[in-house]
Amino acid sequence: HLFNGRAWLILGVPTTSSLLYKPEFDAMQEGIQSRSSSNNDNNDDKLRIDYAVSREMTNDRGGKLYVQDVLRENSGELFERLEGGAVVYFCGLKGMMPGILEALREVATARGLDWTETLKKYQANHQWHVEVY
Repeated sequence: HLFNGRAWLILGVPTTSSLLYKPEFDAMQEGIQSRSSSNNDNNDDKLRIDYAVSREMTNDRGGKLYVQDVLRENSGELFERLEGGAVVYFCGLKGMMPGILEALREVATARGLDWTETLKKYQANHQWHVEVY
């Protein structure tokens, strides 16, 4: 059974050499895009991949680029997807979560949302999953 939804991977690593499976991810994106053009489908948004390479990329404030910066910069799309029922998974080092949660609190507040209640809703709807160590 093929997955027909949309997926968005935000991969945070310190250096480009730490990007695991990049050739495979690139091939997946190319395969989706080539199938889209041959079928006249608009599947360009089926797989989106953003990289946050902290020691090599900078955020809009000139600091290191982390996953929370990518989420902050794309908060409109993130909240649109979540409100549409998207499911998010955060996986990795537990030290990343405080920065991610603070960034999402900031953007939720700017959108007029109570982040604590919004997060509770996503958790109750099984849209929010965290697997950190």
